[in-house]
Amino acid sequence: MSTRTPRILVLAAAASTTLVAPGLHAREAQPGPVLKPSSPWHLDAANEKCRLAREFGDGTTKHVLLMELDEPSTTADFLVAGPAIRETKWRKPAGFRFGTLEPVYEERYSKGSFGDYEPALMTVETSLSAPDQRGKDIEYNWNVENASGLASIPTERFVGHEMLSVVQDDTTIVTLQLPNLVPALRALNQCAENLVEFWGLDLEQHRTMQRGPEWTNSKVVIRRFMSDYPSKALRRGEQGSVRFVVLVDEKGEIIECRQSDATELEALDSPACRAMERAKFEPALDANGQPMRSYYATKIRYVLP
Repeated sequence: MSTRTPRILVLAAAASTTLVAPGLHAREAQPGPVLKPSSPWHLDAANEKCRLAREFGDGTTKHVLLMELDEPSTTADFLVAGPAIRETKWRKPAGFRFGTLEPVYEERYSKGSFGDYEPALMTVETSLSAPDQRGKDIEYNWNVENASGLASIPTERFVGHEMLSVVQDDTTIVTLQLPNLVPALRALNQCAENLVEFWGLDLEQHRTMQRGPEWTNSKVVIRRFMSDYPSKALRRGEQGSVRFVVLVDEKGEIIECRQSDATELEALDSPACRAMERAKFEPALDANGQPMRSYYATKIRYVLP
């Protein structure tokens, strides 16, 4: 039996730890490999999430980039995998920089693999907003009051910045050239909006809504999560993320819970939807302030020290 004490982090649309390091973007970064794409953009909408993928380099320099949305959002899950990622110092913050934009640094990220691509640097809900908007990402976090409308990646921000560098301190680990990034991000946004309709909800109503559902007893349910780290995953030392979407009706009652793994692991069978049977919500409000059917989406990160 493992003696490690697990931790469970419950994340909503902008709740992952994102650090913007003032001044670091102005330093001269040591050059890492610069890789051209070896495939077109691929957009996949399987398993109720939207995945934008592209491959880079060839032979021993092959890398892959994934950006994923599982709801309309200003944040995305990232995966960059390939041999250059071996240079990552895994206990230090790592960041993503698009072109000459200010990098976004992440304290909490994971090491893994993706098929034949390894190692992989994986983040959850990395902000794609401008620096002066990142504090406002919380407006789209439906844990709080006054969340309105549907969020989306601000695609025009990336015009002229069609490359992505993985950076750490003043070092560039790898740079990926991203031609046609902006239309690819627009397609990713559209795919995420299509999920709302897939869940049987009114997309136009959501675009003008006053606020989403409010989770009123989150502390009680989160304690249930914390006491229930999946035992098989604990014995195997597995960590990862599980995401779920709760559909909430006009009375604030849960009509469905849809769960899927954000991280593909063998033993991480989360009891998230079972725990959410005890959740209580105030319903979403439409443009006229009337209750409406909507959804609440979040992720759970299972973390071992």
